[in-house]
Amino acid sequence: MAPMKRPVQPEHHHPFENSHSLTHLAHRWHVPRRKIRDLLKSGTLPFVDLEGQLRVPDPAVQAFESHQRQHLE
Repeated sequence: MAPMKRPVQPEHHHPFENSHSLTHLAHRWHVPRRKIRDLLKSGTLPFVDLEGQLRVPDPAVQAFESHQRQHLE
């Protein structure tokens, strides 16, 4: 009998892939981390809670940078 082949394992993606930390966004946008938290609290910037860490999905960051930069002032 031929040996059994193992099933192909799907690629494992890191849960933080394609998302940004609040600290990263604060550095990227040159604002205090508190400002990023205020944007999350107001609903201006959507976020997800991944493994106890608040993360902002990349599409939300791109949309914010394209249309809502005035919220950073």
